[in-house]
Amino acid sequence: FIAYFADFTIIGRYHKIIFSLLSLLVFVCYLFTGEVHGRSVKMVYLLLLFPTFFAGFVYNMRNKGYGGLILCGLVLIIPAFLAELAPSAAILFLLCVSCLFILTAAVFKGWFNVNKKSALFTMYIPTVITLLSVFLFILMRDGYVSQRLQVILNPYLDPRGAGYVTIMIRRLLTNSRFIGQGLPISGLEDYTVFQLLPEVNTNYLLIYLIYRFGWITFVGIITLLAAFIIRAVIICRKQKSVLGFLISLAIISTFAIQCIIYIASNLGFMLFAPLSLPLISYGGGGLVINMAL
Repeated sequence: FIAYFADFTIIGRYHKIIFSLLSLLVFVCYLFTGEVHGRSVKMVYLLLLFPTFFAGFVYNMRNKGYGGLILCGLVLIIPAFLAELAPSAAILFLLCVSCLFILTAAVFKGWFNVNKKSALFTMYIPTVITLLSVFLFILMRDGYVSQRLQVILNPYLDPRGAGYVTIMIRRLLTNSRFIGQGLPISGLEDYTVFQLLPEVNTNYLLIYLIYRFGWITFVGIITLLAAFIIRAVIICRKQKSVLGFLISLAIISTFAIQCIIYIASNLGFMLFAPLSLPLISYGGGGLVINMAL
């Protein structure tokens, strides 16, 4: 409610203060909140706000050439570092991709007054190197994420442990119908989806809906989300305000990447742990942040 009536130009006028306060708040969450599967969940959801506030930085770096572009890149080190503390490869991926969308759009619109090809080279090469370095560091440091990578390659290496979720997702989807309740799983007829798959109401809601009501529910939800995002992109392109365009793009990309990661994980592609299915999946922190956006 507060976010709905707030003046979005505050993000442009006080970008340094807002960015600093958010960074401090996220770090405090890291120090004083608990972890789930080795991740600070509250900290992860707060990180979803960074692309929107990063748009304020980009807005204030207009017409400052390569210096402004490089400074925007250096600012990204802060949320990347916080994502490493979480640790969450999914949020790191979201932050990098969303912020790259914003910078790329600003470069193509000529707001930095630089050569577009040179600017894109300056942006993407260091970002890819940094992203890969931090991602590999998370994998080496955090056993849970490392196990997830092994599950992607071959979940049957540990069918009762790290590979259990991926195997169960595939079995549930294989036994689902287009309309109606899915077929019983061989050898597990007496168990419900809630007993077979943990965190169904949060991380794997789509799987429950597909198995319980059929693939038609998945088609319906994907259609609604796609229509919402496409409509948002159309509105974004019509923005006459530079700041309005950047903030709109940041929010759209944050929503879209969350959806992509969530849908991919619910279809058995477990490269990243699901964050949230915006405005649909259960969860207080994710719901509040996405509603604010």
